[in-house]
Amino acid sequence: MSYTPGMDPTIAAEVAQMTEFMAEAGCGEPGLDPDIFFPDPQEDTREAIQSKTLQAKTICWTMCPVRETCLQYALAMRFDHGIFGGLTPAERKKRYDADPR
Repeated sequence: MSYTPGMDPTIAAEVAQMTEFMAEAGCGEPGLDPDIFFPDPQEDTREAIQSKTLQAKTICWTMCPVRETCLQYALAMRFDHGIFGGLTPAERKKRYDADPR
Protein backbone atom coordinates (compact mmCIF):
# COMPACT_ATOMS: atom_id res chain seq x y z
CA MET A 1 0.00 0.00 0.00
CA SER A 2 1.22 3.46 -0.76
CA TYR A 3 0.95 6.45 1.51
CA THR A 4 -2.32 8.35 1.19
CA PRO A 5 -2.15 12.09 1.87
CA GLY A 6 -3.77 12.82 5.20
CA MET A 7 -3.38 9.26 6.45
CA ASP A 8 -1.66 8.87 9.78
CA PRO A 9 1.80 7.39 8.97
CA THR A 10 1.45 4.88 11.80
CA ILE A 11 -1.85 3.62 10.41
CA ALA A 12 -0.39 3.52 6.89
CA ALA A 13 2.49 1.37 8.17
CA GLU A 14 0.10 -0.99 9.98
CA VAL A 15 -2.08 -1.39 6.90
CA ALA A 16 0.99 -2.01 4.74
CA GLN A 17 2.15 -4.72 7.14
CA MET A 18 -1.31 -6.30 7.25
CA THR A 19 -1.50 -6.49 3.46
CA GLU A 20 2.05 -7.73 2.73
CA PHE A 21 0.64 -11.18 2.00
CA MET A 22 -1.13 -9.83 -1.09
CA ALA A 23 2.13 -9.85 -3.06
CA GLU A 24 2.06 -13.66 -2.88
CA ALA A 25 -1.67 -14.11 -3.48
CA GLY A 26 -2.91 -16.37 -6.26
CA CYS A 27 -5.34 -13.67 -7.39
CA GLY A 28 -2.42 -11.45 -8.38
CA GLU A 29 -1.09 -13.82 -11.03
CA PRO A 30 -0.40 -12.12 -14.37
CA GLY A 31 -3.21 -12.54 -16.84
CA LEU A 32 -5.95 -13.08 -14.27
CA ASP A 33 -8.94 -10.78 -14.50
CA PRO A 34 -9.39 -9.28 -11.01
CA ASP A 35 -13.09 -8.77 -11.75
CA ILE A 36 -13.73 -12.48 -11.17
CA PHE A 37 -13.08 -11.88 -7.48
CA PHE A 38 -15.73 -9.15 -7.35
CA PRO A 39 -18.95 -10.32 -8.99
CA ASP A 40 -21.41 -7.43 -9.20
CA PRO A 41 -25.06 -8.32 -8.54
CA GLN A 42 -26.10 -4.98 -10.05
CA GLU A 43 -24.37 -5.62 -13.38
CA ASP A 44 -23.64 -9.35 -13.73
CA THR A 45 -26.21 -11.99 -14.64
CA ARG A 46 -26.78 -14.83 -12.20
CA GLU A 47 -24.82 -17.09 -14.54
CA ALA A 48 -21.90 -14.62 -14.66
CA ILE A 49 -21.89 -14.35 -10.87
CA GLN A 50 -21.84 -18.15 -10.53
CA SER A 51 -19.07 -18.46 -13.12
CA LYS A 52 -16.91 -15.73 -11.56
CA THR A 53 -17.43 -17.15 -8.08
CA LEU A 54 -16.43 -20.65 -9.18
CA GLN A 55 -13.34 -19.34 -10.98
CA ALA A 56 -12.29 -17.21 -8.01
CA LYS A 57 -12.84 -19.96 -5.45
CA THR A 58 -10.91 -22.43 -7.59
CA ILE A 59 -7.95 -20.05 -7.74
CA CYS A 60 -8.11 -19.42 -4.00
CA TRP A 61 -8.32 -23.07 -3.03
CA THR A 62 -5.84 -24.47 -5.57
CA MET A 63 -3.31 -21.74 -6.42
CA CYS A 64 -3.08 -19.43 -3.43
CA PRO A 65 -0.33 -19.97 -0.85
CA VAL A 66 -1.79 -17.24 1.39
CA ARG A 67 -5.49 -18.22 1.26
CA GLU A 68 -5.88 -18.55 5.03
CA THR A 69 -4.12 -15.23 5.70
CA CYS A 70 -6.35 -13.56 3.11
CA LEU A 71 -9.44 -15.04 4.73
CA GLN A 72 -8.37 -13.89 8.19
CA TYR A 73 -7.74 -10.40 6.80
CA ALA A 74 -11.20 -10.28 5.18
CA LEU A 75 -12.82 -11.50 8.39
CA ALA A 76 -10.94 -8.93 10.48
CA MET A 77 -11.92 -6.15 8.07
CA ARG A 78 -15.47 -7.52 7.79
CA PHE A 79 -15.54 -7.07 4.03
CA ASP A 80 -19.04 -7.44 2.61
CA HIS A 81 -17.93 -7.80 -1.01
CA GLY A 82 -15.63 -9.95 -3.11
CA ILE A 83 -14.17 -13.42 -2.83
CA PHE A 84 -11.46 -13.47 -0.16
CA GLY A 85 -9.74 -16.58 1.13
CA GLY A 86 -12.02 -18.72 -1.00
CA LEU A 87 -15.25 -17.53 0.63
CA THR A 88 -18.08 -15.37 -0.67
CA PRO A 89 -19.52 -12.48 1.34
CA ALA A 90 -22.45 -14.70 2.40
CA GLU A 91 -20.09 -17.44 3.58
CA ARG A 92 -18.04 -14.93 5.54
CA LYS A 93 -21.21 -13.43 7.04
CA LYS A 94 -21.97 -16.81 8.61
CA ARG A 95 -18.64 -16.55 10.40
CA TYR A 96 -19.33 -12.95 11.45
CA ASP A 97 -22.70 -13.98 12.85
CA ALA A 98 -21.01 -16.76 14.82
CA ASP A 99 -18.50 -14.20 16.21
CA PRO A 100 -20.46 -10.93 16.61
CA ARG A 101 -17.71 -9.00 18.45
